[in-house]
Amino acid sequence: MHHRIGLACVCLLACLAAGCGPKKEMVTGIATYERVPVTDHGLDYAAVQTLPIAGARVVVMQGDQIAAETVTGQDGSFSLKIADGATMRLGVLAEDGSRSVQVVDGGGAVWGVYRDVQAGAKGLMLRATTGWTGTAYDPVKRTSGPFAIYATLR
Repeated sequence: MHHRIGLACVCLLACLAAGCGPKKEMVTGIATYERVPVTDHGLDYAAVQTLPIAGARVVVMQGDQIAAETVTGQDGSFSLKIADGATMRLGVLAEDGSRSVQVVDGGGAVWGVYRDVQAGAKGLMLRATTGWTGTAYDPVKRTSGPFAIYATLR
């Protein structure tokens, strides 16, 4: 009896070491934000710059659990593996990988931009936008400010 249990444990450990669990697929992308230059006359929306979100924490959420995480490169690029066939929520956060620099809201939550993602997605573009429509701000699309602050603090 003990031999069967021991053999089952050895087989399970060998399978885990060989990567027998759920197949994982690479997800890749680039995270950017829009930065509005300041002039002597105020904000210049005609000269908005798109800049990389460098050194920021990237998380993939499955429900309320972190399934995978990484940090963006200097060019805003990221890659990580998630379970094949899974649809999860990917977020780029206004904080660095060590969490020594964080931009939080009034409730203490770290700012981020999110989107649904499926395993194997390549070339995802996550852009935090100014939300400027030409005449007013769209509050749903106004997400770039925290990343401008993050880039300045970093």
